[in-house]
Amino acid sequence: MARDWRGEAIECLARDLGLRPQAPLEQRKGKASYFLDDHDPEEIRRTMHDAGLDIEIVASHGRYLDILARGVGKHAAVLHVADALGMTQSQVVVAGDSGNDRAMLRACPHPIIVGNWSDGLGDDPALSHAYMASATHAGGVLEGVRHYSEAGHWQ
Repeated sequence: MARDWRGEAIECLARDLGLRPQAPLEQRKGKASYFLDDHDPEEIRRTMHDAGLDIEIVASHGRYLDILARGVGKHAAVLHVADALGMTQSQVVVAGDSGNDRAMLRACPHPIIVGNWSDGLGDDPALSHAYMASATHAGGVLEGVRHYSEAGHWQ
Protein backbone atom coordinates (compact mmCIF):
# COMPACT_ATOMS: atom_id res chain seq x y z
CA MET A 1 0.00 0.00 0.00
CA ALA A 2 2.93 2.32 0.52
CA ARG A 3 4.65 1.55 -2.79
CA ASP A 4 4.71 5.24 -3.79
CA TRP A 5 6.06 6.35 -0.41
CA ARG A 6 8.60 9.13 -0.84
CA GLY A 7 10.13 8.98 2.62
CA GLU A 8 13.29 10.94 1.86
CA ALA A 9 11.33 13.80 0.27
CA ILE A 10 8.95 13.87 3.23
CA GLU A 11 11.83 13.82 5.69
CA CYS A 12 13.60 16.71 3.91
CA LEU A 13 10.45 18.81 3.74
CA ALA A 14 9.60 18.04 7.37
CA ARG A 15 13.10 19.14 8.39
CA ASP A 16 12.67 22.36 6.35
CA LEU A 17 9.38 22.98 8.18
CA GLY A 18 11.11 22.51 11.53
CA LEU A 19 9.21 19.37 12.48
CA ARG A 20 10.77 17.35 15.27
CA PRO A 21 10.71 13.59 14.57
CA GLN A 22 9.38 11.09 17.07
CA ALA A 23 11.50 8.07 18.05
CA PRO A 24 12.84 5.76 15.30
CA LEU A 25 10.38 3.08 16.52
CA GLU A 26 7.55 5.31 15.20
CA GLN A 27 9.04 5.62 11.69
CA ARG A 28 8.31 3.08 8.96
CA LYS A 29 7.59 2.82 5.27
CA GLY A 30 4.27 4.56 4.72
CA LYS A 31 4.37 6.50 8.01
CA ALA A 32 6.52 9.30 9.38
CA SER A 33 5.75 10.58 12.87
CA TYR A 34 6.60 13.97 14.33
CA PHE A 35 5.75 16.14 17.29
CA LEU A 36 3.25 18.81 16.37
CA ASP A 37 4.75 21.40 18.72
CA ASP A 38 3.32 24.76 17.54
CA HIS A 39 2.84 23.81 13.89
CA ASP A 40 -0.48 24.01 12.06
CA PRO A 41 -1.39 20.58 10.62
CA GLU A 42 -3.36 22.18 7.78
CA GLU A 43 -0.36 24.29 6.75
CA ILE A 44 1.85 21.17 6.80
CA ARG A 45 -0.69 19.33 4.64
CA ARG A 46 -0.80 22.19 2.12
CA THR A 47 2.98 22.43 1.97
CA MET A 48 3.36 18.68 1.42
CA HIS A 49 0.67 18.63 -1.28
CA ASP A 50 2.17 21.69 -2.99
CA ALA A 51 5.45 19.75 -3.14
CA GLY A 52 3.65 16.96 -5.01
CA LEU A 53 3.50 14.51 -2.12
CA ASP A 54 0.36 12.36 -2.10
CA ILE A 55 0.02 11.93 1.64
CA GLU A 56 -2.47 12.18 4.48
CA ILE A 57 -1.85 14.22 7.61
CA VAL A 58 -3.22 13.03 10.95
CA ALA A 59 -2.86 15.15 14.07
CA SER A 60 -3.79 13.74 17.47
CA HIS A 61 -3.80 14.59 21.15
CA GLY A 62 -2.75 18.13 20.29
CA ARG A 63 0.88 17.03 20.09
CA TYR A 64 1.42 14.24 17.57
CA LEU A 65 1.55 14.39 13.79
CA ASP A 66 1.60 11.40 11.47
CA ILE A 67 2.31 11.71 7.77
CA LEU A 68 0.85 8.67 6.04
CA ALA A 69 0.91 7.31 2.53
CA ARG A 70 -2.51 7.75 0.94
CA GLY A 71 -4.74 4.78 1.81
CA VAL A 72 -2.57 3.64 4.71
CA GLY A 73 -4.14 3.90 8.12
CA LYS A 74 -6.31 2.25 10.71
CA HIS A 75 -9.39 2.02 8.51
CA ALA A 76 -7.47 0.20 5.78
CA ALA A 77 -6.03 -2.16 8.42
CA VAL A 78 -9.48 -2.88 9.85
CA LEU A 79 -10.86 -3.68 6.39
CA HIS A 80 -7.88 -5.93 5.63
CA VAL A 81 -8.30 -7.94 8.85
CA ALA A 82 -12.09 -8.18 8.40
CA ASP A 83 -11.60 -9.45 4.85
CA ALA A 84 -8.97 -11.96 5.97
CA LEU A 85 -11.43 -13.27 8.59
CA GLY A 86 -14.29 -13.41 6.11
CA MET A 87 -16.24 -10.68 7.90
CA THR A 88 -18.35 -7.96 6.36
CA GLN A 89 -17.87 -4.38 7.43
CA SER A 90 -21.23 -4.50 9.21
CA GLN A 91 -19.80 -7.15 11.55
CA VAL A 92 -16.95 -4.88 12.66
CA VAL A 93 -16.94 -2.62 15.70
CA VAL A 94 -14.12 -0.09 16.08
CA ALA A 95 -13.21 2.14 19.00
CA GLY A 96 -11.11 5.26 19.28
CA ASP A 97 -10.26 8.26 21.37
CA SER A 98 -8.38 10.77 19.20
CA GLY A 99 -7.78 12.33 15.82
CA ASN A 100 -5.69 9.41 14.60
CA ASP A 101 -8.87 7.29 14.85
CA ARG A 102 -11.18 9.74 13.02
CA ALA A 103 -11.12 8.23 9.51
CA MET A 104 -11.63 4.71 10.87
CA LEU A 105 -14.50 5.82 13.11
CA ARG A 106 -16.19 7.77 10.31
CA ALA A 107 -16.00 4.90 7.83
CA CYS A 108 -17.21 2.05 10.04
CA PRO A 109 -20.92 1.53 10.74
CA HIS A 110 -20.42 0.65 14.42
CA PRO A 111 -17.91 3.08 15.95
CA ILE A 112 -17.33 3.61 19.65
CA ILE A 113 -15.92 6.87 20.98
CA VAL A 114 -14.57 6.22 24.46
CA GLY A 115 -15.16 8.67 27.31
CA ASN A 116 -11.61 10.03 27.32
CA TRP A 117 -11.91 11.30 23.71
CA SER A 118 -9.94 14.28 22.45
CA ASP A 119 -9.33 16.19 19.24
CA GLY A 120 -13.02 17.03 18.84
CA LEU A 121 -14.18 13.46 18.15
CA GLY A 122 -17.26 13.78 20.34
CA ASP A 123 -18.27 17.01 18.59
CA ASP A 124 -17.69 15.81 15.02
CA PRO A 125 -21.00 15.80 13.09
CA ALA A 126 -19.61 13.09 10.80
CA LEU A 127 -19.51 10.84 13.86
CA SER A 128 -23.14 11.29 14.90
CA HIS A 129 -23.63 7.55 14.22
CA ALA A 130 -21.03 6.65 16.87
CA TYR A 131 -21.83 5.26 20.29
CA MET A 132 -20.51 7.72 22.88
CA ALA A 133 -19.28 5.71 25.85
CA SER A 134 -19.25 7.27 29.29
CA ALA A 135 -16.47 4.97 30.48
CA THR A 136 -12.91 5.71 29.48
CA HIS A 137 -10.22 3.57 27.88
CA ALA A 138 -10.92 -0.21 27.78
CA GLY A 139 -14.04 0.25 29.91
CA GLY A 140 -15.47 2.49 27.19
CA VAL A 141 -14.69 -0.13 24.55
CA LEU A 142 -16.50 -2.82 26.58
CA GLU A 143 -19.44 -0.47 27.17
CA GLY A 144 -19.74 0.17 23.45
CA VAL A 145 -19.47 -3.51 22.53
CA ARG A 146 -22.27 -4.26 25.03
CA HIS A 147 -24.36 -1.50 23.44
CA TYR A 148 -24.01 -2.87 19.91
CA SER A 149 -24.47 -6.47 21.08
CA GLU A 150 -27.65 -5.68 23.04
CA ALA A 151 -29.00 -3.66 20.11
CA GLY A 152 -28.63 -6.80 17.94
CA HIS A 153 -26.24 -5.21 15.44
CA TRP A 154 -24.17 -8.39 15.19
CA GLN A 155 -23.70 -11.76 16.81
